[in-house]
Amino acid sequence: MKFTFSTFLLLFVTVSYVQQLTDLEYDALVEKSAFNEMYPKVVAEDSAEYFAAWNKLFSEGPIATKEARLAAISASAAMKCEYCIAAQIHLAKEAGASEDEIKTAIQIAA
Repeated sequence: MKFTFSTFLLLFVTVSYVQQLTDLEYDALVEKSAFNEMYPKVVAEDSAEYFAAWNKLFSEGPIATKEARLAAISASAAMKCEYCIAAQIHLAKEAGASEDEIKTAIQIAA
């Protein structure tokens, strides 16, 4: 019982001291990208920063954007990450992927 209470207390104190975004700051973050709405407010800023850096792989990496997004669709489908699949399909379409290419990427993962 002592360990459980200590763990809870440590978690509560840690979360209490984490600086959260104000509603206005959070709204501005969501305005930049609708995907930012997926993150809990307490980690939204850090998550957005991480994924902004990660997404550079698709625009600045050695693989063309469309092909990289199709590979990400396959990986997302293989991991069964529903959020990842939806996001990668959306981004692949923006990069010029066709419905047939997207379906093929999902079939390859299967």
